[in-house]
Amino acid sequence: MSQYMGHDIKSIQKHIIEHIEYSLGKSRFEFTKEHVAKAVALSLRDRLLECFNDAHQIYFSKEMKILNYFSLDYNLGKLIPQTLLNFNLLDSYQLALDDLGYNL
Repeated sequence: MSQYMGHDIKSIQKHIIEHIEYSLGKSRFEFTKEHVAKAVALSLRDRLLECFNDAHQIYFSKEMKILNYFSLDYNLGKLIPQTLLNFNLLDSYQLALDDLGYNL
């Protein structure tokens, strides 16, 4: 699953900058910390979707049953750091953002 999107700092930076420019419609040369925060969230969403699609492909190919549970009882502020920890990307994202001049 992790072989599609790069885990190196340059790939992460490129993915964040692409979201700033193409998803948020901002200039890659002039953006704010709010744009960076949204772009980081979008880049993590892409990684989550990649894993979700891969998992569902496996489930459907083996005709497994799926039970989905959705709850709104969570703290949104903790989702980004927790997702980075789950993907083992916390250090990579910190370094990538530090290089861009922003703090995670």
